[in-house]
Amino acid sequence: MLSKTNLSLFVFINLINLSSALVCPTYLPRQQNASQYRLIKSCQTDCQFPTVDEKHAVCLGIYSNYSGEIFIKQLGAISSDKQCLMSKQCILERDLMKSQTFTCCCSMDNCTLNWTSIPPARASVINSTTINNVVIIEQEHFSWKLFLIIFIFLMIIILITFIFSLWKSLKTSNKKKNKTSFLKSPSSASLMEQLFFSAQEIVIGKNSTVYKAIFKNDVAALKVYKQANLLMWKNEVTILRSIKHESIIKVLSEGQFGTHLYLLLPYYDNGTLQSYLRTSNRALTSKQCLTFLHSLASAISYLHTGQSDIRMPIVHRDIKSSNILVANDELSLCLADFGVATILPQVLTEKDFVQIGTMRYMAPELLEGVITYTHDALYSVDMYALALVFWEILTQCDIYPLTVYQAPYEEYLANNQEESCFASQIYNIVVIRGLRPTFSRQANDKKHALLHDGLCSLIDACWATDADMLYDVIDDNNEIKLIEHPVNPPYVKDYDQLNLNASETWSDMDTTEWGIFLALDESQNDKPIGGAIVMMPECALCDLRVTPSHRRLGVGKALFERALEWTKQQGKTTRMSIETQNTNVSACRFYSAMGAKLGDIDRNAYSHDDEVKHEVRLNWYIDFKQ
Repeated sequence: MLSKTNLSLFVFINLINLSSALVCPTYLPRQQNASQYRLIKSCQTDCQFPTVDEKHAVCLGIYSNYSGEIFIKQLGAISSDKQCLMSKQCILERDLMKSQTFTCCCSMDNCTLNWTSIPPARASVINSTTINNVVIIEQEHFSWKLFLIIFIFLMIIILITFIFSLWKSLKTSNKKKNKTSFLKSPSSASLMEQLFFSAQEIVIGKNSTVYKAIFKNDVAALKVYKQANLLMWKNEVTILRSIKHESIIKVLSEGQFGTHLYLLLPYYDNGTLQSYLRTSNRALTSKQCLTFLHSLASAISYLHTGQSDIRMPIVHRDIKSSNILVANDELSLCLADFGVATILPQVLTEKDFVQIGTMRYMAPELLEGVITYTHDALYSVDMYALALVFWEILTQCDIYPLTVYQAPYEEYLANNQEESCFASQIYNIVVIRGLRPTFSRQANDKKHALLHDGLCSLIDACWATDADMLYDVIDDNNEIKLIEHPVNPPYVKDYDQLNLNASETWSDMDTTEWGIFLALDESQNDKPIGGAIVMMPECALCDLRVTPSHRRLGVGKALFERALEWTKQQGKTTRMSIETQNTNVSACRFYSAMGAKLGDIDRNAYSHDDEVKHEVRLNWYIDFKQ
């Protein structure tokens, strides 16, 4: 702090002695060849600032216009006549010999660093003189009284700025000292040892460990990240410092002690929602149940609608009952653990859709890798996990036929603790079988029947995904409208079996002109991971698929673009047709994103097949002329 103050004082004293010597920046560019100079925009690193004691010395600047911006080409000092000595401002004048070169001369400290163009109204009355082949602008004389007034005014501004900077620096230093003294003060060494090595361990997570600690004589939660998770720690600090909501965890302090990255958070005696619900013989009152649901819904709405100071929406990406805390009054919840949360930019990229979160609470489209690249898709991931938490709360409410607490999908899982087996079981339950946690849709008494039914409907809407949706196809004045509609239970169709039957039909067709495209994985000895088929001469894309493990990697898009390019080259027609069904919402969204237009529909296209006879065929097309 002392050195900073001394430096500011030294600068201030030297500014007072302006009249003793002239400071002219010097910039001599290193020549790359005989005709090319390295241009710079400012003098932050390349310039020197020597003083000039010659009686008739002025500062000289040479500049170049490069793509509409003025860059410094050369700076220095020269001996000049009275006109340049009286010029206090660097006003650029175009060199008569080189149209993109400008010059100026002036006799104020560092004046060549702040240049302006010559005012048009005065351009006609200013003459120019050439000094060493450089055009110098001769300006009108300034009155010494005006110079004195300007000088005094500048000194006052500098003095005020210096005092303000000094005050702000002292204030910031004191604030930092107060903020971190509990960790960095020598007198707190024993406290730090107890805090980080002897504190009560609460939860050991994959990325961090949470301890029960003492902060300013109060109990607090100390969350310590592993050093390898520096970016995750920074992410959580940034997000939590930018938001403020009564149902979202607050940060008391953050920093680094030794090799430990920490967050200091409020401590909740009741622990996590999961541990709270696991407590035997505990039934939530209807009021408690509703306030729990309301506080969570309020927090998620706040994040998704961008009501924080940064005005950008946030998705949590790891909502689960073990990341939610129960308030001390047991009447509200608090959302925590924002390590993998993300602030959504206006333009999304593939990294925003990586498979992040807890497998048990992961949405089907994320498990399968078929999530669409939209903001709504990321919001839906949070809403799916939120529905599972709502289900946990509802099944422990007194209006529900009381059951022993179970985590979501526990009823379907086999007794196998291996992580790989657990992941495959969750995938099979959620994606392949399309199941959701079961719950009774009948309340304990008629008094709460309407409330119970409303909560069940809310949960159904929140965990509905593309697999649980179909399109209602409406003909409205010769205009076809597709309206998404949730279905419960989810509609499941064995596409592999259907295409096996189709293959038998294709065996009777002439496929010699068909376009068949395969996507191969070179890292697995060219193992097929996807494919597409274009029927000719109909120019119809009749199949496009990618294995689940390779979805959301751009394979489907690459196959589609290659099939489209090949179809155009055949010259058979001016458009490619595509067939989907109203039950395949994901495919419809994909082809629409690829530029396909909905042409017509056929409600009886599959009437010959009992398994799919209720489906409506949607005929899309890509027009080559557009």
